[in-house]
Amino acid sequence: MKCDEKSCGAIVLRKDTKDPSRRFLLVIRQHSHGPITFPKGHVEPGESEIETAEREVFEETAVRIKINCGFRETVYYRPNPEVLKEVVYFLAETDDIMTVPQKGEIAEAFWVDAEKAGKIIAFRNDRRLLDKALEYIKKNFGVDSDKLEYSEEVK
Repeated sequence: MKCDEKSCGAIVLRKDTKDPSRRFLLVIRQHSHGPITFPKGHVEPGESEIETAEREVFEETAVRIKINCGFRETVYYRPNPEVLKEVVYFLAETDDIMTVPQKGEIAEAFWVDAEKAGKIIAFRNDRRLLDKALEYIKKNFGVDSDKLEYSEEVK
């Protein structure tokens, strides 16, 4: 599939300081009343997918991440009829709690639990991505299902 644009981003997890088995997800809102999604951005020349994801998450939120290379998912969509965009997402972890939205680009960057993320994430592709990430987390990190509960049947 020939794509016109490529971006990379991450589904970022942070452990709860009071309950280390509980995790929160980092989400952003690009405009004051815009859709809520995961941090991502365009690949710069000479940059790897992982470098792009790390840079974009930091630029948009001031959160430093460590990528888990075991999870890599690709989403395709058309931001307009003439453009096909490929977005590669990784799973990442951080100990950072504070977020600082990128001025002029990001209206909000904040932490939510998986249940709330499932309710506020705007795009169907992102909700599917969230389902896949939560399945991977439960399988590979041994997190109890009551600590990461979200599933939406999307057609």
